Amino acid sequence: MLSGLPRDAAHPHPGVYPNSCSPQAWSASAVIALVQALLALRPAAPLRTIFVDPHLPEWLPDLALEGVQIGGQTVDLTVRRRRGGRTSVRARGDRIAVVRRPTLQAMSTRRHRP
Repeated sequence: MLSGLPRDAAHPHPGVYPNSCSPQAWSASAVIALVQALLALRPAAPLRTIFVDPHLPEWLPDLALEGVQIGGQTVDLTVRRRRGGRTSVRARGDRIAVVRRPTLQAMSTRRHRP
């Protein structure tokens, strides 16, 4: 990554950004966004509930999340891809309900398919 530092006679070329090797906020959160999208994970802390609708690709047969906090509760989630793309979800830890439920957008899309 290059920075937009001003050029002068001593520095005629773009300067190297000093923190380019450090994780940037957008890249560090990309993993969280990817996991949230794969699981369609939607927490509802007041209900002590996590809504999920997992869809794991073939190259990712299982996904384990440890120490997921919902309100003051903590749970470990394990999602496994079965034959045909079906998934199983297991939760261990504090009393959190894990409810398999498609998102409103997914339900709307399914209704409008020919």
